[in-house]
This record gives sequence, structure tokens and C-alpha cells, in this order.
Amino acid sequence: MSIERRRRLRKKIKGSKSKKEKKEKRQRGNPKREPSSEEIEARKRAQRLGMFDKKKKLYKK
Repeated sequence: MSIERRRRLRKKIKGSKSKKEKKEKRQRGNPKREPSSEEIEARKRAQRLGMFDKKKKLYKK
């Protein structure tokens, strides 16, 4: 193998992008949207119902 070829092969490969850069690029592609007030209320309601279900299960024993 020639010296020039070895030099070319030995050249440093470009470093991959850091995790932070990848994450930023992904977020630019599809930015997080703020949940609407209806969605927030629905989530709270679901959590409350879930809590009641757990309590019912505890009291059944």
C-alpha cells in the first residue's frame, strides 16, 4: 500500500453529532405543542378516576 493511501485511510473520521444536537434537530422538526385546556382537564379527570378506582380496590379487601 502506498504512503499516500495510508495517510488517507488514517485521516480522522468526522465525529458524529452529539446527542444534544440530535435532540435539538428533532425538536425543530416537530416542536412540542402546548396542550389545550380541554386536554389538561381530561387528563386531570382521568387521574382522579384512577385514584378512586385504587381506593375502591383497597376497601374491597
